[in-house]
Amino acid sequence: MQFRYDRVLQLRKAQGMSQGDLAVKCGIAQTQVSKYERGTVTPSANALAAIADALDTSADYLLGLTDAPTPGEKPAPQPSLTAPEAELLDLLRSLDAPAQRQLVETLKTLRQSWGGESE
Repeated sequence: MQFRYDRVLQLRKAQGMSQGDLAVKCGIAQTQVSKYERGTVTPSANALAAIADALDTSADYLLGLTDAPTPGEKPAPQPSLTAPEAELLDLLRSLDAPAQRQLVETLKTLRQSWGGESE
């Protein structure tokens, strides 16, 4: 189980909240919210519970234990992944945030060197 910082960011933005708004709702500093969303710090159990409550989701969703953002809701159907896609996704999720960004940048560089599309 790994804290899914990307889900905090996604839910916060979907609800039109700033980092400051979320911080106030959770009783934490805005700088902590920023660190959580960048994946550089993992929230304590108390902070995780406060974030989940403020974002109307579950701690399980923020920890990647379920893909349903709302407790009791069934997750949206996901397209089937090929074996290599699933392997890459598992590898990506096993890394911390800086390593994930580095891997993505490396893949983009490889794609360009193979004559693929550039951004």
